[in-house]
Amino acid sequence: MKDNKDVIKKILAQASAYKRHRVTEGDLNRFLTLLLNTQPIDLWDYTRISDQYIRVILSFLYSLEKRGYVGVDGDGKIQLTPEGRGLVKSLNIRKKPSPFKKVKPWCGLKLTTEYLKILDIIRDLYREITPQNRYDQAPLVPEAAVYKVAYAIQRGDVTNKDVVCVGDDDLTSIIFALSGMPRSVLAIDIDRYLLETIEEYAEKNNLPIKTLRHDLRNPIPDHLKKRFDLFMTEPPDTVSGITLFVSRGVEFINNGGVGYCGISLTACPPLGLLEMQKNFTRMDLIITDRLGKYSDYPPHRTELKHVEVPDCYDEFYPPKKVWYASDLVRLRATAKTRPLFKEYKGKLSDYRGDAIHYQ
Repeated sequence: MKDNKDVIKKILAQASAYKRHRVTEGDLNRFLTLLLNTQPIDLWDYTRISDQYIRVILSFLYSLEKRGYVGVDGDGKIQLTPEGRGLVKSLNIRKKPSPFKKVKPWCGLKLTTEYLKILDIIRDLYREITPQNRYDQAPLVPEAAVYKVAYAIQRGDVTNKDVVCVGDDDLTSIIFALSGMPRSVLAIDIDRYLLETIEEYAEKNNLPIKTLRHDLRNPIPDHLKKRFDLFMTEPPDTVSGITLFVSRGVEFINNGGVGYCGISLTACPPLGLLEMQKNFTRMDLIITDRLGKYSDYPPHRTELKHVEVPDCYDEFYPPKKVWYASDLVRLRATAKTRPLFKEYKGKLSDYRGDAIHYQ
């Protein structure tokens, strides 16, 4: 038992030092449990299904591979070595039961023919959009954008409602308008070219979309406050980014309004997620729905630029498959709901800052 504790202590110390992010024995247990149940598996699929922070995943891959508990084969598949199986056994980690059949993406939901046609349109329009790194733009895959809007429609939040898209590199304003369900749609973004693309398509197809170029760090115009029934946003996956975008969304909606926000367990450290949860409570918002790993991103999702993979995985970097996803969170306003910000002067995409601060 003493030797086992010493081994665990060394693994945790090496892993914590690798990305300068503290990890715990509980984190190690979760990492090994998922690996035991999914091996052999490549890093990208592992990250896609894991609920752990990306720095935690990469730190354990580094430490366990260096110590001979995990191996990577010629196809990039990760699995436990004989020593790793011994470690798992000593920690009393067992395979978990599987009472459910595997669920397809988007919670097993399937688009109707009408929405598949909308998806085809969005796929074409995505070719006209160039994500801007300076704005931390990283659009969802087209399917995810359509499924996100479709869920809000299915939930009864869109029909004959006024909708505002708080940041719109996913083109959700066009998806909403093409559905024919909202009364009106407003797309707000800082990217002039993106808004011009939306405007041109809306004018050509007679869609009820208006646009506003606006830096969300600044207060929103008074005439737009409490004018909408629904806001939808997919902010930078940082505490400040998500909190600010949701706070602005709160300013737009009326009493009884709802909001949808994408939040990634991969990009946000656990204590950062806790801080967001506290911020939602400070805004007097109710979390009514949370759909895990609902929205997929293309392989080039920007967060990986801030967290390089261990050298044992260099051959398989960068990823060529979907590995990054966000949860879809539905928020409902109450009679007490209020925004947290007037003007905001901080950084919105400081992923390294979150990693250091929230540990």
